[in-house]
Amino acid sequence: MILIISEPGDYSANCVIEWLKNFECNFLRIDISYEDFKQIEINISKFICEISIKLKKGKLLNLNEVSFIFYRSGVFKKPLKHYNNSLLPQSSFRLHHNLEYKTLTDFFYNECSKKSIGYLSSSPLNKLLQLQVAFEVGLSIPNTKVCSLKSSLHRFQNGQHLLNKGIQENIIYQSANSTYFQRVTEIDYHQLSEQFYSSMFQYQINKKFEVRSFFLDSAFYSIAIFDCFNPLKTDYRDGYDIQSYCPFQLPHSIETKLRNLMKKLRLISGSIDLICNEYNEFFFLEVNTQGQYDWVLKYGNYNLHKKIAEFLYEKEKYHK
Repeated sequence: MILIISEPGDYSANCVIEWLKNFECNFLRIDISYEDFKQIEINISKFICEISIKLKKGKLLNLNEVSFIFYRSGVFKKPLKHYNNSLLPQSSFRLHHNLEYKTLTDFFYNECSKKSIGYLSSSPLNKLLQLQVAFEVGLSIPNTKVCSLKSSLHRFQNGQHLLNKGIQENIIYQSANSTYFQRVTEIDYHQLSEQFYSSMFQYQINKKFEVRSFFLDSAFYSIAIFDCFNPLKTDYRDGYDIQSYCPFQLPHSIETKLRNLMKKLRLISGSIDLICNEYNEFFFLEVNTQGQYDWVLKYGNYNLHKKIAEFLYEKEKYHK
């Protein structure tokens, strides 16, 4: 059986499901944020490791019966109610409960991720770790500095233009009265305070074009992204509508290194961002472990929904 974990209205999941129906593939779709983590049961013995969860609709889901998982979004909700214990202070007991919750659900996520398209975890894959592993497999990366002191950044700068980005995630916040974007920005070193919150800085690459490549089971589906009006723009997400896109074939040597990267990160799929400089050198930026690929599909003319369904169908076929 194929397990699909997504929100009910997820467009990509819906498209993959239509192909699975066409292949007459057995599948089950759940919204994990709707399910109760306390219904997880684990049996570990000399002979078996069995993980199951009783779903709210009454079905018992045994992960050993799942051939593969297509993960799009969602995690178990944290417990809002904590049981009382008169022997411990409430703060200590709450801390203990939260640790128990995290240990149980992380084990569930880890077992799912062993056979999953998409990275199922309570926290995103560390982006500093991504850069470290990319360096280890021989990929070029932008020179990077994480610090909180202007003096330390001064020694790193060495006359280079610097970009500032979130160490892990960028922020996009919208309310009725305001919108806030914290993305990749070029900074003026001289305007910085002497001390600031730990931040990540990178040398700016003289960009020729950017690449978004969707990776699935050792295959790459890539597009090149050109900014027709401002090729030095630091973040292509600031102007989807004024850019041009085309299918792109990454050099064989880069694909080989990226396969090694994904293997070390234990990822079966993901969307990889790279930048090509004026000397045709490719720099690894990051991998989106959820594998957002809809616009790669659109501009690259790749039938990715079908390819994902075919991959899942083959896994189901050999699992029987």
